Amino acid sequence: MSTTPPSTAERILDAAEALFANKGYDGVSVRAITDLAGVRLNLLSYHFGSKAALFEAVIDRRLDVLNERRRTALAALASRKATPSVEDVLVAFIRPYLELAARGGPGWISYTRLISQICQSDVHSPLLETHMKETLNLFLDALFQALPQADRKDLTRGFYFTIALMVSAFSGAGRIDGLVQGQLDDDALDAAYRPLLTYSTAGLLSLCGRPEDR
Repeated sequence: MSTTPPSTAERILDAAEALFANKGYDGVSVRAITDLAGVRLNLLSYHFGSKAALFEAVIDRRLDVLNERRRTALAALASRKATPSVEDVLVAFIRPYLELAARGGPGWISYTRLISQICQSDVHSPLLETHMKETLNLFLDALFQALPQADRKDLTRGFYFTIALMVSAFSGAGRIDGLVQGQLDDDALDAAYRPLLTYSTAGLLSLCGRPEDR
C-alpha cells in the first residue's frame, strides 16, 4: 500500500521539530533546518516567512491535535458525570498527552521534548500558553466545578504545577519507554501516569479542597 510522501512544508516542519527538540530554538540555524529537510534555503521563507514563524507552526501542528483530543475527552466526561471529580478532569488532560507521546510516532517524542523546554523558557512559554488558552480555560472551569469553594488563583496555580510535572515526566523517548515498559496497551498507559495523577490530585485537594479533603 503506497503512502503519500510528505509535502515540502511537512518536511521542513519535521526537520525543525527534531532540531528544536535536540538543540533548542537558539541552537538551530535556518540552514540546519533546510539541510535536514533536504530543501533549498529559500523554501523555508516561502512556506513560513521566518524562523520564529516556523517555530510557532511547529508548536501549533501537534498542539491542535492534542487540544482537540483533550476537549473530546472532557466533553465525554461531562456527558457521563454531572459533576466530575478532580481526578476525572486530570485524567482527561493527562492521558491524551501520554497516549500521543507513546503511540504517535517519533515526531511526538520530539514534540514532548520540545514542550518540556518551552515550559521552562520565559521567552517561549507565553506563546504556548496563548495557543492553549481556550483548552486550559475549559479544564480550569471543570476543576472549579469539582472544587467550587476553591480560590481561582490557587486552582490555576495548582493546575499549572500539574502541567509542569507532566511535561517533565514524559519528556522524550527514554522516559516514555521506561514508563510504559515497552508496552502500548491501555493498562500500561494507565499505569504510567497513575503516580502523577495520584500526586496531582492530592496536591489540588490539599491546596483547594474542602477541609475534610485536606
